[in-house]
Formats: sequence, structure tokens, C-alpha cells
Amino acid sequence: MTNEVQAVKIEKIVGQNMSALRAAKGWKQPEFGKRIGDLLELKDELGKPKPWSRQAVSNAEYGLRAFTAADLVAIACVYETSPAALLTLPPASQAKTIELGEVSIRRDHLENPTWTHESTSQALGDVVKVISTLVTGLDELQEVAAPLWQTGRELTAAGIVLQGRIRMEEAGVATPGDYGFE
Repeated sequence: MTNEVQAVKIEKIVGQNMSALRAAKGWKQPEFGKRIGDLLELKDELGKPKPWSRQAVSNAEYGLRAFTAADLVAIACVYETSPAALLTLPPASQAKTIELGEVSIRRDHLENPTWTHESTSQALGDVVKVISTLVTGLDELQEVAAPLWQTGRELTAAGIVLQGRIRMEEAGVATPGDYGFE
């Protein structure tokens, strides 16, 4: 029989990462509690700064606390990391799935995303090339189209004049010879 862990709650993952980051910084739990309290500008009923208690930090590190998105961002700021790093399974973990409330996600789905940094970077590079090509093409099209636009404007002006002459003739106010040509 192996000691293989089948599933781990996301709160436990965040807590393990918090604990490891705190240890790497050489901080005790009250030090982290003060820093997170200062960042979140927590105040007690008298308006004085209120840190997370040692027990609150301990509960978080043991995965006994749910985290909001705001909590994850604040914790990441205190540890100078990213929220994604807090959600990353430690390499030594044997968990096969991560439990997110009622939902479970397979570990391999989290560790092998469709879009890696390299493929994302490559895709964005390709998009930049396509946009650059489009801009160049539009510049060239504008050079070709400018004379056509000018001709179009001239034809529109001529059409308006001609339409005015036709209306004048229909009204009996002018005849074709009145314009200097027949």
C-alpha cells in the first residue's frame, strides 16, 4: 500500500505555499499577520491597525480557511509572488486531483495547460506579424485608393451639377444650349 494522496483541497495548497513562503522569508506567523493587516488596512473597533492573529495565520496555513480572490492577491503581494504561485501544487505533493469546493480538477489539467508561456508567446508573435502585414497592406491600399477617392469626389460633384441642370431643364428654366455645349 502506498501513501499516495488522491485529492487535496485548494485551501490546503494555498496554506502549504503560504507556510513555505513565510519560512523562506524567515518570518514568524505574527510578522506575516502584521504585514497582511497593514496591506489590507484592517482596523479594530477603535480604528487601530489590526493584524491577522497568529491563529488566523495558522488556520490559513493549515488549509482551514477559505480564501477570496482579494485574499489571494493580498497574500501574494505580501510574499512578493503571484496569486497563481499560491494556487500551484507543491512539487512533492502526490495529489491526483485538486478539490475546489464541489468540483475536482485533475492535476495533469493544471500542470499541462493548453497554452504554455512559450506557445502563448509564439502565438502573440504571430498575431503581431499578421497585424504588421495588415497595416502595411492598408498603407499600400490607401496609396492606390487615394486617387480613386479623388476621382469619386469629382464624379460626385459632376453628378450633382448634372442633376441640377436636368432639374432646371425639366422645370423649363434652362435648355441644353444654355450651358455652352449641345
